[in-house]
Amino acid sequence: MEFLIPLINKVSLYSVSIEHSYMTAGDNGDSRENESFAIMSSDGKEAIAELKFSYTFDENNITTIYESFKGKDGEIVETTFIKPTMVSLVNSVSTQYPIFDIYGSGRNEINTAITKAATEYFNKYGILIDKVSLTQVVLDEQTRQAIQQKVNKMNEIDIAQSETKIAEEVAKKSMIEAQAQAERNIIEAQAQAERKLIETAADAEATILKAEAEKQANLLRSQSLTQELLIQNYIEKWDGQLPTVSGSENAMLFDMNLDNLN
Repeated sequence: MEFLIPLINKVSLYSVSIEHSYMTAGDNGDSRENESFAIMSSDGKEAIAELKFSYTFDENNITTIYESFKGKDGEIVETTFIKPTMVSLVNSVSTQYPIFDIYGSGRNEINTAITKAATEYFNKYGILIDKVSLTQVVLDEQTRQAIQQKVNKMNEIDIAQSETKIAEEVAKKSMIEAQAQAERNIIEAQAQAERKLIETAADAEATILKAEAEKQANLLRSQSLTQELLIQNYIEKWDGQLPTVSGSENAMLFDMNLDNLN
């Protein structure tokens, strides 16, 4: 959608739809010839940047826009005002970041910061910024090699940390397994000691019971001895001597001393 502002014999066009604009080294979109530009980093390194941004003219401020840019068309405003201003805004942000972040891991954060700065700046001119992105950052060979060496070093550190972490996990696992085995050994040793104690107690009890049984058997045997057994025992021990006889012809007395049986 475009607004037409008539003024005498002049008509100015301002798009209130999202416009996509490019500042690249090649022929991309509305980028003419080489519109890439130099940026500086916080550590004094220079790089060549390419940019893409999207915007629209605020339809509620068309009259103000017309007056601010003296009736120039939206395309002329983009070429003569928006793009040159973008270069300045990008550099105001890039100088707050080291080249390593601009070239690599900090790109998203930088794009967010550029979009914020552009939004705040262009809003007062009735230009609404949608998004701004660095699409390409080209370094000189020396800087590129220095960054690559830093990346390689960081990768080595990451690998070393990963290997250390793995080794720590393995050691931790081994320690846990060793502790578990030690606990199992202790439990087994305790169980064996308890079994041995039970077996020893059982043996002792069996010995006591056996002794008691033998004692009872001996007692029973001693109680079962009769007078006949004593006589039998005396006979077995007799040395062949006749017993002493005293008395008359009609009465004889045998000296049978049973005490000798013992």
